[in-house]
Amino acid sequence: MVNSSKHLLTRFGVCTFHLFFLYPVAKASNCAKMSVMKKIFLFFMAAVSSAFLMSSCSNDERDFVELEPCGILLPVSQEYLDKGLTMDSYGTDMAVYPVTIIGFTYPKAVQEVYAQASLEPLDADDPYAQEKFYRELKEKISVHQKLICEIAVIPSEEYESLLKNPLEGLSFISDMKVIAKKYGNTYLVSNIENTFEGMSDEELEAYRDCERHVMDAVKKAKFKKIEIKKFNPDDYADFARSDDMKIPMFASLDVDGNSVTEQIFKRAKMTVLLFWNQRDEKSASFAGEFSSWTQLLPDGVQALGIICDINSPTESDRIEASRKTTGNLFTNIIAAGELQSLGESFGNLPAVVLVDESGSVWGRPIENANLEDCIEMLSLWMETGTEPNHSVSLDN
Repeated sequence: MVNSSKHLLTRFGVCTFHLFFLYPVAKASNCAKMSVMKKIFLFFMAAVSSAFLMSSCSNDERDFVELEPCGILLPVSQEYLDKGLTMDSYGTDMAVYPVTIIGFTYPKAVQEVYAQASLEPLDADDPYAQEKFYRELKEKISVHQKLICEIAVIPSEEYESLLKNPLEGLSFISDMKVIAKKYGNTYLVSNIENTFEGMSDEELEAYRDCERHVMDAVKKAKFKKIEIKKFNPDDYADFARSDDMKIPMFASLDVDGNSVTEQIFKRAKMTVLLFWNQRDEKSASFAGEFSSWTQLLPDGVQALGIICDINSPTESDRIEASRKTTGNLFTNIIAAGELQSLGESFGNLPAVVLVDESGSVWGRPIENANLEDCIEMLSLWMETGTEPNHSVSLDN
């Protein structure tokens, strides 16, 4: 069993839900001309939507839902989709290997959470009040949203190689159960361990029904021959930048008490943006190395940090500790409001992304970051420039 906080979306190299869907929503929801009700509607859609790009064909008892990037035909009844069963599939444009995430959302309970939420913090020009509102709302919703299982597809030769020589970040594959070997690929499933505190008896029964249905469906799954395009994070020229994928609007303070907004990216052609945790030894150690490297950055490039486990300027002890960690050699920002959600979108800190002067993210994020990869990414940008045909967006 795998804890739901460590799911394959993160471990297979896909940034979590916030990064691909909540970013543009968060950006839009900060627009001054947008009504509060539109903000809530967009946040609601981000929290409960499940992207189904699937086709189906009739079966005597169930419909076979095609999870296209994975080449899986799963016999799932509409009855369970109505109960709250959700399925999302991702190809190698977003993950190291194709992966399907199967989950459960209890719509009735989620709707009640929104109905009971006070909208007052969204009207106030206070990033800390808004951050608290979103954090508490997310916590309440998470009670009624659970992951059930994850299915990954790996070329069989690579799977056997990974078992013998596990790569960093992919060692968990050995704990997954093989459900099939077809067309040169190995299909793996990992069940998720959940907690159910706060769920009603009716809701828990619906979840258990969906869980049993999914486990039975996995046993009866059919498979199609697919070609798995090799994930190559260095193959940047195959991607194009999307101007819609930008760091969201935000308002916060740096560790010296200065106000900071997204306008800070306009100070340089490119920003090397570090997400790190002060209280994590590995993350803090890298922040110290990163700090020294920032003194060698070329003209037109700046470094910024977002300290993900400092969310308020009142955390004076942690703020002072962060100054000592970095020598205060580059600007570090408190992760309030949208910045906290941004940090939570990464599965493994420290993480580094490049952000251009318009706020657009360039390249793929580097999680479990090391200086060698950061230098390589920055060098690639310097060699190719920032023309759209050379730049990569996180949503590609």
